Amino acid sequence: MNLLKTSSIILLSSLFLTGCRTPEKKTLTQIEQQSSKKETTQQSTNGRSSAKKTKLIMPEAESTSSTASPSDTTESKDLSAEIAKLQTTVDRYTGQAATKEQSLAAYYTIVKHQYSTEELTNWLEENDIAKKLFVTDVSGQNVMGGYNQEITTVFPKNTYTISTSPLARGSVTFQLINDDQIRVFEVPSHFQWDVNDTEFSFKIVKGYMTHPEIVTLDHPDEELLNLMLENLDENSY
Repeated sequence: MNLLKTSSIILLSSLFLTGCRTPEKKTLTQIEQQSSKKETTQQSTNGRSSAKKTKLIMPEAESTSSTASPSDTTESKDLSAEIAKLQTTVDRYTGQAATKEQSLAAYYTIVKHQYSTEELTNWLEENDIAKKLFVTDVSGQNVMGGYNQEITTVFPKNTYTISTSPLARGSVTFQLINDDQIRVFEVPSHFQWDVNDTEFSFKIVKGYMTHPEIVTLDHPDEELLNLMLENLDENSY
């Protein structure tokens, strides 16, 4: 009887302990699952919050960009007015008629800073049958050579360009102010930018036509001058 009673007590104790441990494990699992669900719910909520903010920002950006561009018609009128104004400024430059000798002296004055007298002499003596120097009266001609019809600015009276063959030897566009001075316009020998871009072209043109350099005229010696005259194209002037 005692043995049976003792066995019953042991069995009941075992069942009691087992019952106590099982609920504890289930409780921990539920806590972990609940925590995971909370994190998922928070991430989902944050995602919706960010999406809402983006939707609020985008319309503002679109509305700003739609009102930022100015009228093309106004820009065109303003540019035309500036081009007309430039011609008025350019026409104020007055020069004297230059002789062939003075034109060649103007070329010599500018290029002597790049080439020595010996280098110029050697260049002019090579292939002396070919003419290498050209003097052109460019008065009234388009300052861009007509590459952009919207740039209507022309050179003032008594403006000359001395060009060379090859052009790598340089070109000089000038006015003779007096026997001792010339006004030099830094006109490029090649128009290498996009000449169809009228606004950009005008900025370049305005730069070299409104800021000429006054330079003291220097004369080559008689030997070099005669060599230059020999190499001067007969159609000059």
